[in-house]
Amino acid sequence: MKEYIKNIVGESLREEVDVNKEWSRLASSIMEKSKSSSLKREKKKVFLRTVSYAAAMFIGVVLSFSVLYIAEKKQSDIIGTYKLVTDKGEKSYLQLPDGTNVWLNSCTTIEYAHGYGKENRDIYLNGEAYFEVAKNKELPFIVKTSGGIDVKAVGTAFNVSAYREDARLITTLFSGKVIVQPTLTKQQILLEPNQVAVYYKSRNKIEIVPYDKRMFAQ
Repeated sequence: MKEYIKNIVGESLREEVDVNKEWSRLASSIMEKSKSSSLKREKKKVFLRTVSYAAAMFIGVVLSFSVLYIAEKKQSDIIGTYKLVTDKGEKSYLQLPDGTNVWLNSCTTIEYAHGYGKENRDIYLNGEAYFEVAKNKELPFIVKTSGGIDVKAVGTAFNVSAYREDARLITTLFSGKVIVQPTLTKQQILLEPNQVAVYYKSRNKIEIVPYDKRMFAQ
């Protein structure tokens, strides 16, 4: 076939060109095109391989940061809690990071998270404490008790008696406003100054009575 093509080219160009020279040029051109195609295919393979490696590395980095973030968050959840405990017959005072003042009665425990004052102002209480709450309309101050009520305030002064073993939980408001809410229901009770909310655990019921210091005489 090669000789046949060469003869045809030779017949048609015999008087005008050097057949052998033109044939060599044609063969060389075909070889160059073949090399160029091979080079392009090779470059494409290299490019795809490089993109695959880069994608794998990117996914690996993202997964590494995700695992690190989750690990740090779990670690923060474990160790990021502050706790203050008073023994029997002991009383204590604490000022929280936002400026809220807390006085703890005996046998009382309060806890709050590392992000208190930034993410929330939640306090966990078992026992009795008096609060003078720093004002912050963006972050309400919430006392979560172990007995079954939450007390929500913005800037106020109130007392919560919520020992785990008590049959009733008592919230006394001295100034400002607070909302008392049983954790088992969506009922919300708004207290005015000098009012007392008495929550009965067994009945899951709240009663509002006027403040009378004789009610709390020991």
